[in-house]
Amino acid sequence: MNRQYKLFNLCRYLAINILRNSHKDKYTSFKSLSNHEREEIDFRIILKNRNATTTLIAPHGGKIESMTSQIATAIAGQEFNLYCFEGIKIHNNYKDLHITSHHFDEPKCIQIISHSRYVIAIHGCSGDNKIVYVGGLDKTLRQNLAAKLKECGFNVKDSGHSFPGEEETNICNRGITGAGVQFELSKGLRYSLMINEFIEVVRVYLLNQKRDSGVANK
Repeated sequence: MNRQYKLFNLCRYLAINILRNSHKDKYTSFKSLSNHEREEIDFRIILKNRNATTTLIAPHGGKIESMTSQIATAIAGQEFNLYCFEGIKIHNNYKDLHITSHHFDEPKCIQIISHSRYVIAIHGCSGDNKIVYVGGLDKTLRQNLAAKLKECGFNVKDSGHSFPGEEETNICNRGITGAGVQFELSKGLRYSLMINEFIEVVRVYLLNQKRDSGVANK
């Protein structure tokens, strides 16, 4: 049994690393990307600064990781800051415009989250199953959000997965505290009716946190 367990873990490790290495970003910084791609033609930036202490971001929005902009926008509502970097090309948005999270350094994003106490990043991953992968260095917020989602019946993976989001340079961890939360949402979840409940659970939790902290966020 122990040998089988070790073999399972080895296979899992190899599979994770194959997935991680299967895509190589075309650009490793926004400066490099902006030298070749055109704003408002190939990509656009949506920024809503509401002087809140919480910011929702979709660094791979638009056609890069579909539905992530809409999800971040819905959670932010009118109360929280919003940032979306969106691919708007006809083809090859992921191939051409995806900058991995620990390299993502678009200046407007860095600026707004540098004044944010809480940063929540919305990402999309493949898979037909309805799964939420939770990562980031804000262990408390990460655990609390995962617990709320589990209470509501979501399939949540909050450890031991391939999307830990724990690099210090990960865009979700570049707020005031150096710790944020990263959601990786499977395609099956993003295109199901359950996504509305996901939005509601996260949004209500953040609104309650805002109320309880006594921060005006206005």
